[in-house]
Order: sequence, then C-alpha cells, then structure tokens
Amino acid sequence: MKIIVCGYGSIGKRYVNLLLSKKIVPVVYDPYIKKIDDKKVLLFNDFKNVKKFISLDGKIKFGIIATLSDIHIINFKNLIEIGVKKILVEKPICDKLSDYEEILSLAKKNKTFVTSHYKWEIENLFEKIIKIQKKYKMGEPFLYSCIAGSCCIATSGIHWIDLYSKFFQKSENLEITANYNFDKINPRGKRFNQVAGNLYLKPLKKKITANFNFTNSSRLSPEITLIYKSHKIKLDINGNYEIYKTPKEFDRLKITRYVKEELIIKDKIVNKKNSIDLVFDNLINSNKPIVSLEYSFYSLKILLLSFVSNKLGKTVNLKNFKNYFNKVSFYKKHFRFT
Repeated sequence: MKIIVCGYGSIGKRYVNLLLSKKIVPVVYDPYIKKIDDKKVLLFNDFKNVKKFISLDGKIKFGIIATLSDIHIINFKNLIEIGVKKILVEKPICDKLSDYEEILSLAKKNKTFVTSHYKWEIENLFEKIIKIQKKYKMGEPFLYSCIAGSCCIATSGIHWIDLYSKFFQKSENLEITANYNFDKINPRGKRFNQVAGNLYLKPLKKKITANFNFTNSSRLSPEITLIYKSHKIKLDINGNYEIYKTPKEFDRLKITRYVKEELIIKDKIVNKKNSIDLVFDNLINSNKPIVSLEYSFYSLKILLLSFVSNKLGKTVNLKNFKNYFNKVSFYKKHFRFT
C-alpha cells in the first residue's frame, strides 16, 4: 500500500514514520524538501511528477495533508484531482473562510471522506474530565484557564479552544475578546506569525468563562486549570493532572472569600494510543470521520473571529460570524498565523 503525505515538516514526519512502521510506502510531496535519507520514502517536489507516478503505478486511495494551513486548499484540490477518496487534514483546516467553504463543497461533490486531527476530541479528554468531576462530586466548572509559552494560540491553542467549547455545547452565542501580539519567531519562516497574547471567551447562556494567556517570552508547554466551587483541576499536555479541594468544613458555608485549597489527588490520564495513531486508524479503517469538517469549523470560527476582535479592538459575538466575514474584505485574506 502507498499513501501520499503532503508536507514533510514536524507533523508530516510523524505521519511518514508511522507509515514506515506499518510497512506502508510514503509518497511525500513537498516542494521545499530536496532529500529524504530513508530510501523507502518516495519524494516528489513537483505535483506534476506525482500525477505521472500515479498514472504508471495506479491510484492512491489515502492522503494526508500536513502542510501549512494557508495551502491546505491547494493540496486538497491536488488530492481530489488524482482520485484520493479518503483525506486526513491537519488542524487548523485552513486560515480563510472561503477555503473552508471550498473544501466542504469539494468533499461533498466528490463524496470524499475527510477527517482531521483534533487531539483532545480524538482522545475523549472532555468525557474523561466529566468522569473525574462526577467521581469527586465537583459540580460544573466556572472558569477554564489555559496558559502557555511560545506554542501559538492558533496552531496549539485551537486544541484547547476545542476542549473548552465542549463545556457549553458549542453555543453560537459566545462573546470573543482578543488582544494579540505577533512575533516573527515561527520556525516555519518569517512570513508566519507566532500568535501570543490574551483571548477571553464568554458563553452568554453558561457560567463557564475562559482565559487563554500565551507568551512568546517563554518555552513552557500549555496547561489548563478548571475552577469549581470547592475544587480545582490542573492538567498538562501529557495528561498529568492534580486535583485540589478546600477543607470539608467549608463545604456548606456561603462563599464570602477564598479558602486555601489542598492537593488531594495526583494522577495521569492514560491513553492506549496517541491521537495521531487514532486519527490514522480512523482514516484507514472507518467510514465515519472521527472529526468531521463540520465539527472542526466551530473552533476555526472562534479562532478567525478572535483575529477580528483583535483588529477592531472590541468584543465580537460568534453568532455574527458571517456578518463580519461578508462585509469586510480584508478578513477574507489569509491571516498567515500557522
């Protein structure tokens, strides 16, 4: 079996290594990579040569797009053109509303299976947090806080935005306030921004608000904190978590001021497979995407509209998403955040 992988960056390499471990031949398309040492990997710099290879060797059914998000649409069209029927697109699906609409239209027209890599959705992290909540009788959280060093609110933050949205059933009535700064430290090149700063999200029909604070002055990995009436959960990117609780004698008292919490549990959420293995299994073996295009659009809308909030310097509401993107032309351009 052969599978085409568009892009040989850090994520593309992970997929290529996964294919090699399964004795699948990776067909890599990347215009910027001149050489791959492993002779089992077939490298093409020009998609015309991919087409010639397909014409001689036969169709390839599966494709993985792991390029920069601003060219996902180009690679998606290329894969459709050569007859690929099942495609895995790395997140974010794109960085432009019109690209998303075109990908969705092409997928429906060609009856193409499309799945995406949203780590916490694939690993069922939300459901695991709910089990912890119930086990320790925490009630519902009131505050979701995500802090991180230089990992970009767009490329890494979208995972944590997606997780947060599960706590309020992905309501469209969501206020978005962003204050970003952009630094040219992105390892992919100077034309891309590493997005840091603050993002505040407030669903108007639920109590749980969220703060995302990312700084490009630190190399620390992301972690979240969930605040409850008497409990606190701290969770890091590797699934390590700590549960804190205020002393039991305060449980029935009215809240008037803070009480110092105590660490009661230290544990780890263990997954039998990581999310890349799981989404790849879904691509190969399932007829239903583990993360659909429609599912991925919600967190993408929040991300895109946060750039609108940052640009306008005011709070915007997710339910007005189409109004902003249809009326103001510059929002249709690439944000180039990834």
